Amino acid sequence: MMHPAALLAPIALLLAGHATAWAKPKLPKGYILAEVEVTDPQAYAVYARQAGPVMTACGGRYLARGGAVEGLEGPPPAARFVIVEFASLAKAEACYRSPAYQALAAIRQSASRSRFWLSEGLPR
Repeated sequence: MMHPAALLAPIALLLAGHATAWAKPKLPKGYILAEVEVTDPQAYAVYARQAGPVMTACGGRYLARGGAVEGLEGPPPAARFVIVEFASLAKAEACYRSPAYQALAAIRQSASRSRFWLSEGLPR
C-alpha cells in the first residue's frame, strides 16, 4: 500500500508550478505626459472636448488635466500639464498612435505648442 504522503507529492508539485504563474508581477503602468501652451483657445476647446472620450475608450484615466502647475526647479512648465494613466506602456503608445487620437492631435498641434512623452511606471 502506498503511503498517503506519496499520493499528495505529485499534487503538491503541480500546485507549486502554478503558484509561480499566479505570482507573476503585472506589467508596469504606462503614462502619456504632456505640456501644452494653448495658442488658439477656440480650436483647442474642440480638441479638449473630444480627447477625453478617446483616451477613456483606450483605457486611459486622467490623473492631471490642466490644473494648477507650479515650477519648483528649472524652467517653468507650460500653462497646462496632462497625465493620463494606462494599464501598460504599450497601451499608452497604442492610444497615442491610434487613428482616432491622431485625428485630434492635428487639431491640438494647430492650436497649441506642446510636448508629449510616454513614460513607464514602476513595476507592480
